[in-house]
Amino acid sequence: MHGIRPAAISSVIGLIGLLACLPAVCQAMPDYAAETGLACSACHIEGADGGPLTELGEEYESAGYVLPESVSRPSPAVWWFRGIVRYLHLLTAVVWFGAIAYIHLFTKPRSLIAGLPTAEKRLGICSIIVMATTGTLLTVWRVGSLDELWTTTFGHVWLVKIATFVALVIVAALATTVIDRRLRAAAASEGGVGACGLTRFVYDGTLYDATDSALWKDGVHAGRHHAGTDLTDAMAEAPHGPEVLDRLKKVGPVPEGCGQELPRVARVFVVLAYVNLVLIALVLFCVSFWRWGSP
Repeated sequence: MHGIRPAAISSVIGLIGLLACLPAVCQAMPDYAAETGLACSACHIEGADGGPLTELGEEYESAGYVLPESVSRPSPAVWWFRGIVRYLHLLTAVVWFGAIAYIHLFTKPRSLIAGLPTAEKRLGICSIIVMATTGTLLTVWRVGSLDELWTTTFGHVWLVKIATFVALVIVAALATTVIDRRLRAAAASEGGVGACGLTRFVYDGTLYDATDSALWKDGVHAGRHHAGTDLTDAMAEAPHGPEVLDRLKKVGPVPEGCGQELPRVARVFVVLAYVNLVLIALVLFCVSFWRWGSP
């Protein structure tokens, strides 16, 4: 029932493209580290924080930013491998974070209170594994020693980013295991979200049964609208009107508790969904801090 206007999608894609094309403030250190394949501490005394140059750093600068022949550079295979790892890390972050943002902007967390879709759970698990693996490799390649994590600004921001990522993982683990099981149990029970039944929903004060509809497989419509909820508001943004409900069985008045107050587990899920959005914003802040630097 919930349609997404093509103009809205085009606007989002256009904005992302515009931001990607904006020129960045020159930050030589991370760019040189990526180009040479050396850790920041190879050329800077203060490691990831830059600062005074080491003997190698001074030689590298005086030679026009060309590594001395005595310093071995990564082979083309290694260079491409590291590039692919960076790309996978960024791509996974965009897909995973984008999926979470999509839910908040278009489908709303409340639409998932009858249980999380299997595809979304798999996406979250795969994203966590890929981001953890690639992020570990990128950190090892950039940091020369563990001391940099405690003594440099880069290290401090990295610790904040890792702590935030761990919090995201914990929330995702709770949502896809304990909370998901309880949401499904609530949807199948009498009362709360389950008072409507697993294949029924409310529209404009009337209860409809979608048991025989191929568009409501397993009590889910269009991958985002779940039985047991009130879809009156969702209809206003759907690509069709309420006339499609004539194809469904009209049960009658709404039973007590159906489509009304959410059970406690559903309210917890909605809160955690918004906590996730805040955590993602913090991760992106850390990344932008690295890219453009502090004031």
